[in-house]
Amino acid sequence: MDTLRHRENIYGKKAADAVSWYHPHLEISLELIERAAPEYSASIIDIGGGESTLVDDLLARGYRNISVLDISQTAVDANKKRLDDRLRLTLYRVIYGYPALEKYALGVQKPIRIIVKNGRVTLEGVVDYEADKNLAGLRANGVPGIFSVTNNLQVVPA
Repeated sequence: MDTLRHRENIYGKKAADAVSWYHPHLEISLELIERAAPEYSASIIDIGGGESTLVDDLLARGYRNISVLDISQTAVDANKKRLDDRLRLTLYRVIYGYPALEKYALGVQKPIRIIVKNGRVTLEGVVDYEADKNLAGLRANGVPGIFSVTNNLQVVPA
């Protein structure tokens, strides 16, 4: 079996924390990166990152220019999904937790739909005021780890 099929087989059948090389936090790697690249704007590439949470820890510490490469597309896709889920949760808190926008979280179907795909965010739905549309876009743009925000919110006065 070649390396690619072997890695795809492993990441396709086992949970990230079920492989022998898994560690929840790579403290030594984080320490070395912080020493070598103290600026949060530094470009960092995690080669052979698999489903490692190193990228999560780097984002949490403030790093923004991070790439993860792996031979396994399954591992890369799992990382993207985990990071998108994390961003989506953060966006819900940032948008719906803001006093001027919390009214949009009260309905059965939220007027603001938050779509995250590969770190790119789209806001869709209906708001009452142009100011609410702009505020939702500003709040979303302030979340670390987002590549872009497309604000497709429609303004329909109540």
